Amino acid sequence: MNFVKQVVIAYFNFKGKVTAIEWSHDSQFFAVAIGTKFRVFEVPPMKKAVAPLVVYKKYGNMHSQDICGIAWSMDSRFHLTWSSDMTLKMMSLHKLEGFSPFTFGGNKKEIVKAFYSKDNKRIFSINARGLLNLWKFVDEISEGAKK
Repeated sequence: MNFVKQVVIAYFNFKGKVTAIEWSHDSQFFAVAIGTKFRVFEVPPMKKAVAPLVVYKKYGNMHSQDICGIAWSMDSRFHLTWSSDMTLKMMSLHKLEGFSPFTFGGNKKEIVKAFYSKDNKRIFSINARGLLNLWKFVDEISEGAKK
């Protein structure tokens, strides 16, 4: 959209109902949830007059129900999605060796909001009853994982 002339330059069809959308903290990406699917788009360069949206990464059927929200880590390397199936999923934006998406459970009611701490070492989620869950990153390997 050209804000100065108040003219729509282009349209984009997400091919489904958008259930959540969120900009990354570095403003280089934005994430869109369409039902149970999730896509990350690169922000088009400002130098071009018209630039199409480019899908950076796709995730399919991550949750059993529609995604309700998205949150980015402070360094824009990771993102969370949550759904009315009462789970959070954490994914990496870029490929990281040995990293696989992680599912956080434990909520008894639907999640209202989730976010990272400023140091990215904690994840918080708040459910519909007002209960705050905290997940903390611990850099250690259990005996079972070592085996």
